[in-house]
Amino acid sequence: MKAKTNHLLRKILSVLIVGLFVMQQCGLEVFADQFDGNDVNRGTVEQKTRDPKVNPSITIQHYLYFSAVSLGSLESATDSTDNREGIDEEHKRKVYTGVTYNERVKNDWEDSPWESDLRQKDEGITLPIYNTERRIGSQKDSNGVATVSGIPDNGADSKPGYGVVLNNEGKFSSHLRLKQLFLDETVNYLEKPQMPYMNRLYDSEKDNNANYMLREIWVSKPGASSSTVKNNPSTQDANLFFKMTVPLKYKTDGQKEVVGHIETTNEANQSVSEEVYRRDPSRVIFTNNPEYSLNGKKLDQENGEVKPTYFGDENSNSYTLVIPVSEDTTIRFAFDPTDGEVSRDADFFDYDISDGNPAVSGNTQTIQNWLLSKDAVWLMALPN
Repeated sequence: MKAKTNHLLRKILSVLIVGLFVMQQCGLEVFADQFDGNDVNRGTVEQKTRDPKVNPSITIQHYLYFSAVSLGSLESATDSTDNREGIDEEHKRKVYTGVTYNERVKNDWEDSPWESDLRQKDEGITLPIYNTERRIGSQKDSNGVATVSGIPDNGADSKPGYGVVLNNEGKFSSHLRLKQLFLDETVNYLEKPQMPYMNRLYDSEKDNNANYMLREIWVSKPGASSSTVKNNPSTQDANLFFKMTVPLKYKTDGQKEVVGHIETTNEANQSVSEEVYRRDPSRVIFTNNPEYSLNGKKLDQENGEVKPTYFGDENSNSYTLVIPVSEDTTIRFAFDPTDGEVSRDADFFDYDISDGNPAVSGNTQTIQNWLLSKDAVWLMALPN
């Protein structure tokens, strides 16, 4: 009996030694891609000495697709029908043929966000914008006091510089742009290893945000591309990223669900409405394990490096996107706006509180009556 017990103990000890050896070699990679959304502890793992292979530094970004009006500097040509006598070529009437606008690649809070090296031209019926504000005070009376002019004239000093283009349907011509939603966040991967931790717009239902739908995930390519993106984090150079579409979430009848629309203008100068579909970000997995495999399939490669890979049937709710991460990887979430209304329960109190304390002053008139004698309204709303 004693011999059998010693033999059993030796086997248990051997298994423990082998297990410790494997964990030492693999670090925490075995946990990184087998994430359970309910296990919050895996997002708070700390290491005294960070191993960039196991716990790489990553940058997380949040961007929004939106329809931007094509407003820019006017493109013009001389009106060939302007045959007025005594008018030289420079001062003949102009025919505006379109605008040249800057691609907004800077954030609104940066210096001169409208400046950009990327310029695009939009042609069509052009409406010049007369900045009447600049003409206020442009004239003076006999006492040298500035007078309010503000009315456009045909003089060279008041010619418009900017305008907008109308498409064939009489709507403002627009184009699709990406706008940054939040400041970038650089963290160690094991602090935020999966979608619920990375995505600031990820709600409790995991795939049903009332205002935004995650359309794409841009992943910086490894090597030189990652370094370039890190040094220029707002770049939208598609050659530096793997641009991956989030798997669709199909309805019970197998059809796609439309949750919004984005309207832009195509090359034929016509309005086009792009449908926004419901997608399922819970079927996106991030891994630090380059040997990751699912059902016998491994990650795809490009130039000897693993890259984001789809697994499963594209037309089913089992379709999964696996994204490998490494040191200096940038992960950009690109959202679409959704349509619809959102209701919130609230109680509104119709009281005049302009003096700060209506209960003390005894002023209990309603806002409806207050509007007859006041030019401002304060509303107090308390959620249920």
